Parts: sequence; C-alpha cells; structure tokens
Amino acid sequence: MSARLDDLQFTLGEGPSTVATRDGALCLVGDLRHAPHHHWPAFVPGATELGVQSVFAFPLRLGAIRVGSMTGHRQEARGMAEEAVDAALMICDALTVFLLSAMRPHGGEAAPAPVQGERPGGLHRAVVHQATGMLSVDLGVELTTALDRLRAYAFAHNRPIVSVSRDIVARRLRLPDDRPQPRGGRGGG
Repeated sequence: MSARLDDLQFTLGEGPSTVATRDGALCLVGDLRHAPHHHWPAFVPGATELGVQSVFAFPLRLGAIRVGSMTGHRQEARGMAEEAVDAALMICDALTVFLLSAMRPHGGEAAPAPVQGERPGGLHRAVVHQATGMLSVDLGVELTTALDRLRAYAFAHNRPIVSVSRDIVARRLRLPDDRPQPRGGRGGG
C-alpha cells in the first residue's frame, strides 16, 4: 500500500509528500475526509480508494537543503500523538544526515543527488525520466509537458507510472501527438 500511495502522489504531482518536499513543512492529515480537496482534487479520492484514511508527511531537510520527505499512513482516520511526531522528526533528522553524507564526493566524484520520489541508493524512477525524455523528443514538447502527459496517461488508465514508462521505453506504447496540425495536412501544397 505504501508503494501505491507513493506512486499515486508522484503520478499526480500532488499530496502531502509533495507539499512536505516542496515547502519543507510538516503535512499531517489525520482524516483525509477533511483534507483540503481544492489542494489535492485527485489525491484524496485516490488515496481513500486505496484504503488510506490518514497521511503524515515529514520533510527531509537541513536548513535550506531539501532532499525529500518521509511519509506514513494509516487505514483509520486518526492523528498522530505528539510523542510520535517528535520521534518521526528525530528519524527525519538522522535520515537527512545519512542521505546528505551519501551524496558527498566519493573518490573525487560527487554522488548523484536524489530526485524527488526516488528511493535512495536506487534508480526506482529512472525509467520515468528516460520515458519523459523520449516523449519530449517524440512529441516535440518541453520536458515538463512530457512528464505531465506521462502522468496524465498513467492516471487516466489507472496504471503505475513506472509501468507505463517501461512500456514507452520498450516502444510497446506510444502516446499520440495531439499538437494541432498545419492546415492542408502533411506535405502542404
């Protein structure tokens, strides 16, 4: 369920983890039924469909440096006790230090910085970035537009974005070019 919730937030580009990473602030939602639907119009219904009723996102940051977020969830609507929040914040501090130390230069070369949503030490979403680049070239659009198209397709077809990306990279799936065509069709006249 955690992986599906993470994939949902990444696919939609919205949700508590996105807020915690972007703003560097806690985003604790004890009851999704009372969450700000206008901020997360697709996330709230998607998360509740997964059976998630509470989501707690903590930023992983050190000063102005943000490296992601740590997210927990519950299948019941209930907030976190103050002691649990304090413990989670201590874990986040330790995790942030660990992640930043892992990014220090190794043998003269800098370790790659984690991309939002990637699992440390792995390339969980590398295929998403590869598919985004391929779509950008195939469709003749900016990278941000290509990622938006990829996210929209995955969401509309209720598929994990990593799965859709693998199909695009393997050329089993091509998204249609929906740019307006010049008058007179191809080849003009």
